[in-house]
Amino acid sequence: MRQTFWMSTMAALLALGALAPVQAARFYEGVPMATAKVVERRDGGVVLAFLRENGEVNGYYCQCNGISEKRMNLDKYGKASIAAVFQLDLDSEGETTFVLTRNGGQYGLHAYRYESSGGKMFKVAALQPTLNAIVRGANTMDEARVRAALARLQLIDYSIAYAPTGVAEFDAIEHAHGTLVGYFNIDGDLLPGKPADKPAFAYKKTFQEKDGHFLTVTYLLGKGWQGSRAPSYHVKWITWETQPQRFAASQDGVFIEYEVNGCVGSVFARGQYVHGKRTGIWHYEEPNTIRSSGAFVDDKAEGPWTYASGDETTTGLMVKGQRTGRWEVSPGVEEWRAADMHSFTGYDHFVKDRLDGPSERRIDGVVQWQGNYVNGKKQGQWVEPGGGGLYVDDVRQGP
Repeated sequence: MRQTFWMSTMAALLALGALAPVQAARFYEGVPMATAKVVERRDGGVVLAFLRENGEVNGYYCQCNGISEKRMNLDKYGKASIAAVFQLDLDSEGETTFVLTRNGGQYGLHAYRYESSGGKMFKVAALQPTLNAIVRGANTMDEARVRAALARLQLIDYSIAYAPTGVAEFDAIEHAHGTLVGYFNIDGDLLPGKPADKPAFAYKKTFQEKDGHFLTVTYLLGKGWQGSRAPSYHVKWITWETQPQRFAASQDGVFIEYEVNGCVGSVFARGQYVHGKRTGIWHYEEPNTIRSSGAFVDDKAEGPWTYASGDETTTGLMVKGQRTGRWEVSPGVEEWRAADMHSFTGYDHFVKDRLDGPSERRIDGVVQWQGNYVNGKKQGQWVEPGGGGLYVDDVRQGP
């Protein structure tokens, strides 16, 4: 009976084994490879493989240790051989995969990153000119030499796509190159060298010199670098300066300021400096939030200015940097307006940048708010949604 029991048990186990799913072979298994083994990244469970196909080398990847076994294209390398594949943290946004190739006596160097939101690898195109310069004309190149060359550079967060400035000299800048001016602390003081204990608040580089003016880029330390393997620096200001070793106050020429949100660098400010002071027409824009434009005289807003948001556009006069007189309110920027957001018309009055005088807001011609300000505070009878009431020094009186 015992023998019969064991035979029955073995038969059941064999039957279960036959029903169990068999894991499919990964796309690189049993295929000639151009490297000794596959390459695994820390993030996203991504596995990279470089395969020999029809006499050429092609790179592929999958989230084999993550959510999908699907093979996706990384890059094509033609007749080249793969000399090295390695990972390096350039910033706090995750590791970058470098692929060093060799075709005859010529080396090639490529960089790739993983975008977690889309689950895909992408080539770091903005870094390519720098990589080309590292291997150009090299008789010998390997992983150690590439790492050493990259360590000598000041690199930015290449996960950010910066909008073009429209200024040819600015848009032609290769940020990995240039001449380092120095590192600065949060007070704008030039430091004696690169800090060893923590990243500097900012650093500056120059890229051209014309008649005593230096094309200068200031890079600021990004948020959230703490605990990361490397800090992230973002492009903040591009301009011409006469004394780039000073953190500010020597700007003299076209000026661009970037604002970084996520992986997008938008042009926040555009204008002209003369001897360290804003001059002429300036434009400011925070995407989908607010934009403004007007003139500066001696670094202070002067003359007609316009501020636009999703719910309203205000236009009026600036005197020595302060809103003055009557400001008209017209509908805001429609594409910025949420479905439940209203657009207002009306007016305000200002004295030395404080609300002072009659104020009104209407929606579709119907009064919503109407009353009087004195020195920035509501005074007297006000019409408001729900009935309004009497105000004394910005405090509503009575029930």
